Amino acid sequence: MLLDGLGFTNGVALSKYEDYLVFCETWKFRCCKYWLKGETKGETETLIENLPGGPDNINLAPDGSFWIALLQLRSERLEFVHTSKASKHFLAAFPKLFRLINPIYKKASVVNVATGWQDNQEVGRS
Repeated sequence: MLLDGLGFTNGVALSKYEDYLVFCETWKFRCCKYWLKGETKGETETLIENLPGGPDNINLAPDGSFWIALLQLRSERLEFVHTSKASKHFLAAFPKLFRLINPIYKKASVVNVATGWQDNQEVGRS
């Protein structure tokens, strides 16, 4: 096992130059890089976080960016979860709580994330 403590990993894509892979964590509303080559080999960093939905797959685009499918896992009763990392991590540790308090809306969207995206930026809601 390479990593543990992940929040429902759902989707993996290899980068254009095969130097890292990106994996999505649905319950933590983020995607991370795992470096396969170079000085950072074996290290993990956040590619994008605080997504407006749970990432549910990822694909490499021809230009080297990534297409990420998002499930709309939001309701008015759960908006507090999207206000802090701590609440997301708590919910990720206890996914049964999510099922008890959230009637999942059946909506989906897709976002395109460039590889130069900064980990402190957020995707805007539409």
